[in-house]
Amino acid sequence: MALDQLRALFGVAFAFSEFRDSARSQADGVALGIERAAYQKFLRDQFQGSPFYAPGVPWYVGQVALSVDLVPNELLHRTRLYQEIWRPVGMRDTLRLAVSRDESGRRHVFNFAQAVSGGEFTKADFRLAHLLMPHLQAADRLAQRLSHANMLAATAFSVLDALHHAVFLLDRDGRILHHNRVADALLQRGDALVSRRGVLSAAPPTDANRLATLLARAAGWGGLPPSAGTLRLALGENRAGGLALLAIPFRQEAEWSLIHAPAVLLCATELDVVSPPQGAQIAELFGLTAAEGVLAADLLAGLDLREIAERRGRSINTVRTHLARLMAKTDVKRQSELMRLLVSLPRVPDPR
Repeated sequence: MALDQLRALFGVAFAFSEFRDSARSQADGVALGIERAAYQKFLRDQFQGSPFYAPGVPWYVGQVALSVDLVPNELLHRTRLYQEIWRPVGMRDTLRLAVSRDESGRRHVFNFAQAVSGGEFTKADFRLAHLLMPHLQAADRLAQRLSHANMLAATAFSVLDALHHAVFLLDRDGRILHHNRVADALLQRGDALVSRRGVLSAAPPTDANRLATLLARAAGWGGLPPSAGTLRLALGENRAGGLALLAIPFRQEAEWSLIHAPAVLLCATELDVVSPPQGAQIAELFGLTAAEGVLAADLLAGLDLREIAERRGRSINTVRTHLARLMAKTDVKRQSELMRLLVSLPRVPDPR
């Protein structure tokens, strides 16, 4: 229910929806009946000193109370709140509805205030407030969940956009629900993957059926359990390596209310733009010296110890000493174990 509708129900001149944190260091809200600038100034300059949130003033979820029962008028009239906000706009008694407090201590309160020329709050107003309270609390919980869901979605999409690999989120029919910036560049180029009326497909007709089969298997078509799969597509002319695709079933923890629910996460990697980790990256990962990191990168490139010694201008004994230290720092006993470890490291796309 909108704030203006609540104001009309109570028949008052002023209405406020306020949020504050547990330490009263931050506050936000919406006000009806006073100028926005004046209300924002109150939130910015005076909210922390509000007598209604002072220690000792009762506050609990579900509370319905008059301002005079919380702070006596003789005390209220000496405050900046009254002198700079209430009196200039002609505000008097306020009815507080304490709606919620979340796990972080953030509180949500509605305040409805009579004008000086208006009447007083009655028992009917209290009955109305108690009648509305569970509905306001339910709406507040829903708003919190939606806000949390939106935050998680925005964070997830930001993470996807930060990846160096193309990522697509698809429904059961292969319709693109979301794709990150690298995936968008891949679609714009159009030499491997394309969007046909919103459905992901392979650019070469000969690969379209293969991709459709991969996505159908990951989505669980045909009554079979969803299963992951891989596929390699050719790229345009003069492009070696191709495009490696990994289709993963999207595991849903809850039912989606969307018409097109996510079903498949597709990752695409251009093999000719992905390089093994550089020596500096390996050194940072395992706490190696620069020389040990370079040795690891050379081993990963397929060089043997004598070739590395010649390439780096070192003696074979020095290279063997570096290898021994490298194996000790990576906690392996054999050179074959070291190679398996290095090969398993994530590969990083070359910047373009």
